[in-house]
Amino acid sequence: MREKRAHARKLMQEDAFLWDAEGNVRRPVVMLDISRAGVAFTSADLLEDGVLHRLQFCLPGHTERHESMLEVVRSTTTGVPAGYRVGARFVQVAPETIERISGFVGAAAS
Repeated sequence: MREKRAHARKLMQEDAFLWDAEGNVRRPVVMLDISRAGVAFTSADLLEDGVLHRLQFCLPGHTERHESMLEVVRSTTTGVPAGYRVGARFVQVAPETIERISGFVGAAAS
């Protein structure tokens, strides 16, 4: 079965932080992959589909911090040893962050 994704993604393993949309509850997460459209990460907690969160992250090999608003699309226990694998789409992301993500993902295709 071939994947049908709108955007190329790049696998990664990078620590990041997730807050609720109001910036109150901070959770550590581990990013698993990223694309221009969204991100997959592991979470110790089940995250409800359709809920907005803020994600703060760095791309591997860079110290520049990025913060984006995202919406949870799915949470599953499949493919992770503990906790949940979460897929989310970006709903608010700075143009500079999209540029950095595109460069990072594009480097994988080279």
